[in-house]
Amino acid sequence: GVLWFGHTGGGITRRQNGSFHTVHFDSLDISSDISKIAQDLEGNMWIATTEQGVLFVKSTKGEVSDWEITNFKGLEGLSDRVFDIIVGKDSSIYFITDVGVKMYEGKSEKDPFVNFSPEGLPVYFQVTTMYFDEAGNVWYGTYNGGLYRQRFDGRGFDIYDVRDGLAHNWISKITEDQNGDIWIGTWGGGLSKFDGKKMMTFNQDNGLNDLKIRDIETDREG
Repeated sequence: GVLWFGHTGGGITRRQNGSFHTVHFDSLDISSDISKIAQDLEGNMWIATTEQGVLFVKSTKGEVSDWEITNFKGLEGLSDRVFDIIVGKDSSIYFITDVGVKMYEGKSEKDPFVNFSPEGLPVYFQVTTMYFDEAGNVWYGTYNGGLYRQRFDGRGFDIYDVRDGLAHNWISKITEDQNGDIWIGTWGGGLSKFDGKKMMTFNQDNGLNDLKIRDIETDREG
């Protein structure tokens, strides 16, 4: 496999066959921070930046100069500022931007993106991250609005905030462990773990040194 690394200032590095290789695009000068790199279910790569939209790489076979690359920005209905990319289990692709959540449809070359705003999700808090859990629920983190769970059974949304034991109302990352517990990274309050009934917080009181969580990943050992 190939490991991808995105850097501040626009650098992209790949590790393949035991060596690191810097990626240079002849037709594009990417100078803004790389905020996310994701692969969709068809094997295409999506690279988000904080000021230059998203790069769509249709195939990474052969030399970089042979890759088919498209740069989607605000003019294409996305945004120049993209903070996260989420690939749904049904192959849908979502983008967390400064102007809301966008979903890639690709039906029209002129307008390949549509606004994504499920009925019942409050619009007065900006969505900062999303997560699709194994049970079929969709989780939304917000900027100072707490955590929202869109239930798989169609029964609307559950809302969690600091009054329910959440570490902080600014959510930066959501993921799930092998036990089905939901881990919530916050920006300023540390981590919360939700087992479906109660929240457990991890912060400086129990060994977590930094309260600003950028990312959470689970390894193969759980």
